[in-house]
Amino acid sequence: MIEDYSDGNANIGAHPVGADEDEYFFRLPYEPPDFDTAKALEDKVLSEFELLISNAVRIRRKRGLLLESFKAEVLLGSVVKEIHGASALRWGFRFHDPGAKEVEYNAPSLTAGAKGG
Repeated sequence: MIEDYSDGNANIGAHPVGADEDEYFFRLPYEPPDFDTAKALEDKVLSEFELLISNAVRIRRKRGLLLESFKAEVLLGSVVKEIHGASALRWGFRFHDPGAKEVEYNAPSLTAGAKGG
């Protein structure tokens, strides 16, 4: 999902199947100060969104004593490219409980076999 906010920030986010939308899972944040123009921010969001839907994606999640950590990777053939990693304090956020301290979520390409484009 792509989220666009009135303050110019944007996120690409994901939720595991069965999780509530208000449970924090994973987000790629994009903030205007990191880009020279609004067009540059838009181009980056769209190019990374295309990368994510065009390739298999793996999100690794680890639950520690204080932090929940996430790392998103895109599988480009035999190459693994990390696209974002983040950690959040376990207090102050509502997390989906996967039932394990370390979980790997995998999603296939959403465009594999698609025609046109």
